[in-house]
Amino acid sequence: MDAHPQAETHVTAISILGAGHITPSFLSRKALLGPLLRAFVGGKPLPSIPFSGRALGYPEYTEALRKAQEVRAEKQWNNTIHEAQRALEVLPDGEAALTLLGHAQFQLGQYNAAASTLAIACLTETDDKDSMVLLAAALRRSGSPTRSRAVCLQVLDRYPGEHRAWAALGLAQEAENNLLASKASFRRALTISQYHPKYKQHLKRLEEKLQKSGD
Repeated sequence: MDAHPQAETHVTAISILGAGHITPSFLSRKALLGPLLRAFVGGKPLPSIPFSGRALGYPEYTEALRKAQEVRAEKQWNNTIHEAQRALEVLPDGEAALTLLGHAQFQLGQYNAAASTLAIACLTETDDKDSMVLLAAALRRSGSPTRSRAVCLQVLDRYPGEHRAWAALGLAQEAENNLLASKASFRRALTISQYHPKYKQHLKRLEEKLQKSGD
């Protein structure tokens, strides 16, 4: 018998279903949950959970986040805001809760608030292209097309094939009255998503505006 038995190690795995494109912070690539579980299964020393993995220790956060995702799926935007804010009371820098809050604010037409919320969420999760595109839309609708354009370019630098970012860039350029650049961006979006009806409508409208202006 081993005179020095090994201490037991326990791991709690939390799964949130129905998250859509929202990536909870403790399941993001930065959280290293995969390496942690592989190390546990392989009997190796467990790596430390980094800053973005702190949500694992807050079941109240994950419960509120789960509820926020449920009501979001039902498009109950006010309830989504309530549950996301409840999650943020537990973990103020939770990226997933911030993203859900920003999405709900955007859907309710609270574009300034949505832009502020999503900007905070994207500070650490700049690889979340969905949130970045939504941030660009919120900035444009809140009257900041130049900042919106900058966010779109940041997304396209990492994901040049992201057609939504090209379309968002075109809208920002149009808001800046740069119609030729906007037309080029929508053409690029259509080369990626050839049958997108809204892109075709925007491109046709831009061509009509350019024709009237003589450009």
